[in-house]
This record gives sequence, C-alpha cells and structure tokens, in this order.
Amino acid sequence: MKRSRIWLLLALLLAIALVTSGCFQIRMFKINKDSLAAGEMVTVRTEAFPVSMSTVDTNEGYYFLLIGYDNIDWQGSSQIDADGNWGGPYNKGNNAALVAFLLTAGNCQSIGIDAADMEASFEDWRVVVSLEEFGPEGATEAQLGLRNRTQLYFNAPATAQEDQRGDIVIFSGIWDDGLFGGIDGTPEAGETFCTGLVTFSVPYTD
Repeated sequence: MKRSRIWLLLALLLAIALVTSGCFQIRMFKINKDSLAAGEMVTVRTEAFPVSMSTVDTNEGYYFLLIGYDNIDWQGSSQIDADGNWGGPYNKGNNAALVAFLLTAGNCQSIGIDAADMEASFEDWRVVVSLEEFGPEGATEAQLGLRNRTQLYFNAPATAQEDQRGDIVIFSGIWDDGLFGGIDGTPEAGETFCTGLVTFSVPYTD
C-alpha cells in the first residue's frame, strides 16, 4: 500500500452512525510503515470526529476503541485525545468486562457488522477506553471539526515470515455508563454505541 494512499476516507468501512448521541466516530487512520520485518513495530494513528455536527446533538461518555488482532503483537497505545482538543489527553485502560460485553451479539454493531460475528476471526481482543467521560457536549461549531487522536502500537512476531501478515480490526464507540440508571462501572444493554470500524492487514517481509 503506497504511503500516498494510507490516508483513507473509510466510506466502505465506516458507518455514519444513526444514533441520537453525538459520539465520536473513527474516520481516518494512518499506518507509518508499508510492511514489517520480524520484531518491527508499526504505529496506527486513529482520528475520530463527532458523529453529529450539531452543537445541540451531543453528549459525553467513555470513548473506546475495541481492537481485534491476529498474528501481530500488541505493544500499547498513546493517551486518548492526544492533542488535547477535547480536554485531554486522557488516561486510558483495558476493561475486560467491557470487551466481553461488546463481543456479545447486538452490543457493538457498525455498518451492519456485529463485533460478535468477527470474534472468531481474531485471536486477541482488547479495548482502549478513556478513564474519564468526555465528548462534544457543549462544543462550539469550530470544536466540532477537531480530531480526537489515539495512537496504537503493534509488533510483528519474532517468527513473522514474508508470506504472512498481521490482521487488525478497530471499532470506535462510546460507553454512556448509567444511561438508564443501571449499575455504575458495569456495561449494560443500551449503554454502548459503536460508531465506526476499520479493518486492515500489515504484510510481513524478510
């Protein structure tokens, strides 16, 4: 994949999510290398923007990236909203309960694709989720055009060979904890909105 084509408007991969909340949606991503040798690291830069451009159709929540990956090793991530456009940068964490919830049928869907249907295609899953609620609530029109950037880091396995590749899928979304008065800190039905997804492969070289 040529570098000039790495920036993608993900028309075939991203949903213009029809939800009532003004969540963030991943719209662009960039990988800093065309291919990887064994043990080499790649940076995946994700950029999310508010789904709605209306200053009144907005709300806050825990922003997350649900990540499935296969034949590639997780190394970590930057803080969420790394540029500070939305009050960050925000500390982040992994949340096993949220991962399990999102991989349950019906709890994370984008462009007609259910994360639960993709679970078996990826060996490992994790979530990068903000430890604070934030979002475009009360945003000005100028702010609504600003990105929420999070970078993800992966390594090619030490055993990677030229005829292999690493596969990655990323769902963006928001968790509105306690939306219906449920238990705080526990993801429950109707609280999560998956707003977009991207999936791609990184080829390996000798």
